Amino acid sequence: MEPTYSQIGARTLEITWDASIENLLEVRHAAALVIQNKYGNQVAVNEGHQKLMVLLLSADLELDQVIREVKSWIANSKPQSGQLPKQWNLPVYYDIEAADLLAVCSKLEISTLKLIELHTSATYQVEFIGFLPGFPYLSGLPEQLYIPRKETPSRAITAGSVAIAAGQCGIYPRQSPGGWYVLGQSPLNFFDVAQEPPSFLEIGDQVHFYEIDKNQFEFLSKEKTDVKKFLHG
Repeated sequence: MEPTYSQIGARTLEITWDASIENLLEVRHAAALVIQNKYGNQVAVNEGHQKLMVLLLSADLELDQVIREVKSWIANSKPQSGQLPKQWNLPVYYDIEAADLLAVCSKLEISTLKLIELHTSATYQVEFIGFLPGFPYLSGLPEQLYIPRKETPSRAITAGSVAIAAGQCGIYPRQSPGGWYVLGQSPLNFFDVAQEPPSFLEIGDQVHFYEIDKNQFEFLSKEKTDVKKFLHG
């Protein structure tokens, strides 16, 4: 099924795929890569769940021409095959006395142990990066943990918070207001402008979480641990 193309303002192209398309992430990401590779720093490409936003940064580009070229490139682009995703095994401290975790257990009528078991048993995939620089949106959350966003967002969610809402899991790379329920804290640094790339999690990566205790959390928080230690495969 071909995507739809829409003009947003004078300098932005929006490309949308149907949610039912097979291998949506791979198809969308392949399109994003080909557009970025073709135009380089003349454009900014942002990926969403079903969408791509292409912002024209160069005055030399005309939107009508870009739409024609992009349609041709996408029609002939194919998702990369045979390339295994990076797999991360990331530590999380689940504070069973924390307000958000207890609220989730109460609303879903499950125990804290069951919540942790469900959350750590799943395989997640990075669908896209957004909201904040380095904030990964992860699919794969067990249906038993589906919960709407908070009616009243929190004013300050701590960096490293692993949170859930609306059928997704995410990780806050820095302190921020937010409407997701925090299940635990990871001691890792998820976004660092001094690194290349700044975020070690990338679209298509797979993520597993495992439980650590408070002492392990504090130890890893103080250590400048190489994140590659948590990379498997």
